[in-house]
Amino acid sequence: MSSPRASSSLDILLPERTYALQTAPASIASPSTSPSCSPASSSTTEAEQKETVKQELERISSAFENAIQNGQWVALEHLSAKYISPAFHARFDNALISSWTDYVTLVSLWTKNNPGWQKSVLSTEADVDEENGQATVYILMKVTGWPVQFDRMVVSVLKWKKLRRRWVCCENTTMRGVDTFRTGAGV
Repeated sequence: MSSPRASSSLDILLPERTYALQTAPASIASPSTSPSCSPASSSTTEAEQKETVKQELERISSAFENAIQNGQWVALEHLSAKYISPAFHARFDNALISSWTDYVTLVSLWTKNNPGWQKSVLSTEADVDEENGQATVYILMKVTGWPVQFDRMVVSVLKWKKLRRRWVCCENTTMRGVDTFRTGAGV
């Protein structure tokens, strides 16, 4: 996984930074209508469009994680209205969560019951298949405060699909990684 793009380097240093909720750019909302006939120009436009979609899906996916971390339930509701599929489901380790409503209920209870729990997005990487309307966003996070003596690396894998010219998240799989003691022996 690569580091976040330069414009989001502050997000690593300031994970509590809130993301501005912006309207999705035209490249995500509708297909490109560039009138260019030049093959070189067309391929450049397609590459630029794919990079724009990639960056936007990474930004939105990180915004979901940050809204959860910061208890911004109104922002999360706004994001979900635009970007969550009605068929959304999630997996947390081996547990299956069958709907977006159940997922939000679970994470809100979790954050309420574990006030010392903190997570920060370390990096994101997206694989976009524009032709088939599918994308996967990988988010590497550091989680601390549960249990108290552990730092934990976590990976969330968000599956996106393009439905009716709009990208929506259909699945979130979260996998906890290796625990490291805060004794200085672990990294």
